[in-house]
Parts: sequence; C-alpha cells; structure tokens
Amino acid sequence: MKKLFALALAALSTVSMFAAINSQLTIYLDSESKEVEARIAAGDTYSPFDAGASASYVPMYSNPSNIGLYVQYAGGNFMELNAPELVNVPLVVVTSREASTKQNYTFYAEAGVNHSVAVSVTDLRPDGGGAPVTFELNDLTDYSFTLKDEAAYVEGENSVIADRFVINYDNTVFVTSVTTNAYGWASFSYDANLIASYPAGLKIYKGAINGDVLDLTVVDHVAANQGVIVKGAPSTVYYFAAGSGSSSFAGNDLKAASAWTSNTGNIFVLHNEALYQYTGSDMAANKAYLDLGTAPAPARISMRVNGETAIDNVEVEAVKTEKFIENGQILIKRGEAVYNMQGQIVK
Repeated sequence: MKKLFALALAALSTVSMFAAINSQLTIYLDSESKEVEARIAAGDTYSPFDAGASASYVPMYSNPSNIGLYVQYAGGNFMELNAPELVNVPLVVVTSREASTKQNYTFYAEAGVNHSVAVSVTDLRPDGGGAPVTFELNDLTDYSFTLKDEAAYVEGENSVIADRFVINYDNTVFVTSVTTNAYGWASFSYDANLIASYPAGLKIYKGAINGDVLDLTVVDHVAANQGVIVKGAPSTVYYFAAGSGSSSFAGNDLKAASAWTSNTGNIFVLHNEALYQYTGSDMAANKAYLDLGTAPAPARISMRVNGETAIDNVEVEAVKTEKFIENGQILIKRGEAVYNMQGQIVK
C-alpha cells in the first residue's frame, strides 16, 4: 500500500533543498484495510511558527474501516506540520470502527530531500508492557502495534489515542507533572512559571470565589506561586515545561501550596468535581486551595466555567447519566456523583 516516494512528498519537495529545513518526512499509518499519512517538516524556514503554513487535520470517518493520523502542535491538529522544531510532539492515531481483532497497525516513513536531522517516535506503552520503545523515522522504519487494549479504545468507535506516541520524546524538558482525578480535574501550583507540555488538551483555570461557586477562567500558563485548577482527560498524567504566557492572574482566589501556614478552619480543597472543607493540618506540595478566612463556610463549593457548573459543563468528559427521584427531588447520577437540578453535588 506504500505510495511512490515522489508522489508522497510532492507538497514538500517544491521547497528548495538549500532552504533552512533539517527534518522532512511523510509518516504513514497502515491498518489491514486502510492507509493514511501525515507530513512533518522542521527548521528555521518555519520560525516563528505560523499555523497558516500548515494543513489542519480534517476527520473523515464515513466508512467503518477509516482511520486517522495527525500531529498536535501549538494547540492545533495538523495533517501537515511545518514547525521550527519538533520536541515532544504528540502523534495521534484514530482507530477504525472495525472489530477489535482488526486493531493492528504499522508505522513507516519516507524521508524528503531536505531530511538531514533524525526524527524519532517513542511508544510510551508498547505492546506487552515494559519500558517505552523509541524508533527512528526513516525509509526503513516499520513498527507494528495493536490498540485494542488501550484505555481510550472503544470497539465500534473511532477511538482517539493521543497520549501513546510522541515525536522526538525528551522527558528532560519536563519540569513537573500533575495527575487528574477520575473526573479529569486536579488542583495545582508551582514555584516557577510553567506551560502545559504533554499530552495536549489540558486546560488551566484561575478561580474567583462567588458565594458557594468558584468561577473558573481559562489562563494560558501556571504563574509562579499561584493556585490553579486544571481539566483534562480522566486519570491522566500531564507534564509541564518551563515557560510563561500572557494571562493575568488578577482576581485569582486559588492559593498555592507554598502560601500554606495553618488551617484556619475555612480551607477548601478539590475533591471529585467540587471543593470541600479541609480538616487536615498540612497542605500537599504543588496543590491549590481556597481560604475563606472568616466568611461563612458553605458545605461545598461548585466549580463553574462559562456559567455552567460541573454537572452540565460541556467540557466535562461524557459519561453515562441517569435521572431519578428521591424524597420528591429530581436528582442526576453521573459517574459516581449525584447532583441536584442546579448542578450541585448532593452525594
């Protein structure tokens, strides 16, 4: 199913071989039924990064056998990426809707005329377990794997596997990490400015207390010694690199663990999808909390994004929900949590 070299790289080979490009590849993903490709190139020619100089990924899953392949960079999904550098770039695979027995895939690659600097892919969860496996992308690359055992895989769906394969993986550039809970939330703080690095998709929020609600506002980085709430995929490790953004943290009521002195009695910490009163005497490192001082303490504080509390927030991952009546009150069960019609956790 491999395409001819000249045809596969037609869109890239028009660039002069003397241009400041040092990596140029077409990556192919094969299944038993289909083949797709993604093209990547890197070098000074593409600095500073301009998303308009790359081709965005267009999902096409009309047939059960269709699959997908793209890279994530600077918050975008690209089927053709031209970037200044390629470090810790997620390589995303979308499975077919065929039976689990057909979830067998192979990577291979073809180098372009300007390709002089090696590019590798690391499989963080190789088949059979064990340490991550790194293979170089070149004309001889042939790496096979299965996806039916991935946590994100659902048989009969086009499952997105976004946190397994990484282009030019380098864990030394990661400063620290945070692990989201079963609902995708976590509180976080650090003593230096950080940016979300890998995998893509983590949202960072500052928070302003408004009665028994914490209003969350998106920010583009974690500011030193500022508390934040983050939202990503459930039970996932997200890594941060050194860096800062332009967001202001004015009005942020979330405190960093570094500000902790003692429990005033009105301390609230994140649990599941809300904040509850904390009775402990110590604060875990790199967490965030609320200190209401002498203000009356509610039983819990709901989180609200764009006017929506956790129960109806469209950014919360989809899980099975059901409505039922208890003591004459309509309640909603979502996952392990139960909410009232106002979106507040009741049990």
